Amino acid sequence: MILLLAFLLAAPGSQKLSQVHTIYVAPFNDKERTEDALRKALEAAGFTLVDDASKAEATLSGKHDGEITVDGGPEDYSKAIFRMHLVSVTGEVLWQETVRIIESSAEHSSAPYYAKRIVDGLIKARKRAASKGK
Repeated sequence: MILLLAFLLAAPGSQKLSQVHTIYVAPFNDKERTEDALRKALEAAGFTLVDDASKAEATLSGKHDGEITVDGGPEDYSKAIFRMHLVSVTGEVLWQETVRIIESSAEHSSAPYYAKRIVDGLIKARKRAASKGK
């Protein structure tokens, strides 16, 4: 009976977003080096990164859907769109978010800024999940 309970607690699908600490970052499709900046931002936020997906608790993948120009009056602004997913080793989607960034200055059009916004979204989701026991 105890072995069955231990198996059920460790069964696939039991991983929680709030418990993910070790992440593999899948290659990105953008030319702004967001992947490198994302790795730095994740490490700064306390995550452990690994170079082998089989050693990670989850894989973070993303797609930079490009830039569009928003006509904003006297100046036009670019809008960067990233579609992000954090997936457990069992294939369960633990987090997904579309991050939209309006680039109103040079600072906002940099890979480190994009990465910070993505990681901020992940951290918020982790905190919400922890408060709900997920």
